[in-house]
Amino acid sequence: MLTANEIFFVIIYSIVFCYLILKVPFFSRFELSPRWIAGIFLLKVMAGGAYGIIHYYLYEGGDTFEYFKDSQVIVKSIKADGIWMYLQLVFGISDPNPAASIVPYKDAMSYFTNMNSYFIVRFNALADLFTFSHYYANMVIYNFFTLIGLLYLLRFLSEANPEKKKFFTGILFLFPSIVFWTSGIHKDGIAVAAIGFILWFSAEIKKRYSLSPVLTTNKLWPFIGLCFGIWLLAIVRIHLLILLMPCMIGYHLIKSSSKHSSLKFILIIIVFYLAILNLKFLNRDWDLKDQMAMQQEEFYKQSTNADTLNLMEFDKGATGFLILILQALRNCLTQPLLWQVSSFLQIIPALDNIFIVLLFLTALRFYKKNSHSEHLFFLFSLFFSASVFVFVGSIVPIVGALVRYKMPGLLFLALALITIIDARKIQSFFKKQ
Repeated sequence: MLTANEIFFVIIYSIVFCYLILKVPFFSRFELSPRWIAGIFLLKVMAGGAYGIIHYYLYEGGDTFEYFKDSQVIVKSIKADGIWMYLQLVFGISDPNPAASIVPYKDAMSYFTNMNSYFIVRFNALADLFTFSHYYANMVIYNFFTLIGLLYLLRFLSEANPEKKKFFTGILFLFPSIVFWTSGIHKDGIAVAAIGFILWFSAEIKKRYSLSPVLTTNKLWPFIGLCFGIWLLAIVRIHLLILLMPCMIGYHLIKSSSKHSSLKFILIIIVFYLAILNLKFLNRDWDLKDQMAMQQEEFYKQSTNADTLNLMEFDKGATGFLILILQALRNCLTQPLLWQVSSFLQIIPALDNIFIVLLFLTALRFYKKNSHSEHLFFLFSLFFSASVFVFVGSIVPIVGALVRYKMPGLLFLALALITIIDARKIQSFFKKQ
């Protein structure tokens, strides 16, 4: 519940972090002025507040408040069993069969054995010490740290295509679904921030080593940033890390070679996925199709008839698998349909789908012939988006869950479409009118 105390702590922490953004030199290195960054931060705080209020009053709290409740169990361990128990619960391994002293805490929590969800519980437990266990104050801290990853993502995008910097800024910080899902205390904001770390620091490593192959302290920091991003994404959304890697590797390998870039990029993607699909011959537990089939089955168990899409099963052979891929792409691009919205949280994604269609039509009408680097960025964004849609759309039959899981794909699809739109042609068109 949003109490007076919650509002007080939200205001105090928002002021503190805005002051840091305006005064700390670190925030001057990005593509926006510190004032704009502070404004974006406050927008995300408001979106995070709306996220919490909507989930609390319309969805009985949802996962975001369950994470917070679990963190209260950890914080209370300080009084019950001392600081050492608290440190074990926050930084220790969430073993399904923990020591006897930890079992009561494991039983009192919902997410102790779920690594990616328990990561959010750990964050809340740490933030609770500074916010005196106020959910919305934790949300402010969450948005401050995830904003850094988003700023690195913008920095990468701006260097990849400087001409579209303003458009990329608008998509990243004003696109309704992106702002909403990345501002509430959940895994999505951390996932997109981690992608920002990975893309920027991998580009920095390539740039610095192309100038000189000698390892120096100046080149060590990008490695640390890259490893941090990979670690974060592996914890909260491992599938996004797997889907991102071939696209990112292809992008960096081919960036310096303009000849047959499209063909080379596609070949890298094909080789990677063939390798992934054949891991089952090394270990049957690594069968990707089996793992996806199990996840699809788990989602069906959680589904209700009113909000469930029909998906082809994974055991229907090559033809069935092709149909499933087409279903996945269709669902991610069209669901939820505006006239079939069944909950409040589906309204914005339905409008976003219409916006994507408008972007696509604009790209067809005002197509721009890109340079090599712009074309390569288009391929990177398009293939990463498509891979997210295929993976998520083939295992998630629940529309309410699909709108959350498809968000990174939606982001990069919008970026891809903006890359091939000629803004000058649009300006000329309206001048003629």
